[in-house]
Amino acid sequence: MPTEVRHILFKPTEVVEAVLAHRRAQNQATPSGQVGEFGILERPAGAPLAFGIQVLPDRGTAGAFSIVVEGVELVAVLLSVCRERKIPLPMRGSNYPSQNMPNRGLNHLRSRHGIS
Repeated sequence: MPTEVRHILFKPTEVVEAVLAHRRAQNQATPSGQVGEFGILERPAGAPLAFGIQVLPDRGTAGAFSIVVEGVELVAVLLSVCRERKIPLPMRGSNYPSQNMPNRGLNHLRSRHGIS
């Protein structure tokens, strides 16, 4: 039976914007300050995909704040972006990254956008 495979690539800055907007919409703690380092986090084989964001404090406030979004939550954030931008998604099937594909796609993103 034929299988459809779609690859939707996000720039790391788009993921940061999506995660911060999602946290605000969910009334989760979203610190004020500037975004510092961000990117795909190194994880052991088989661990869920994770994206980290460091928020640097404004002057006179406490230290840096880290946000880590992984697995199902990360997929939910990215799917909401697709829906907002009217990017077609399959009606059936898995909307979750496969075990094999994320690593190839993410390695491409790492090298292309200078993420370590």
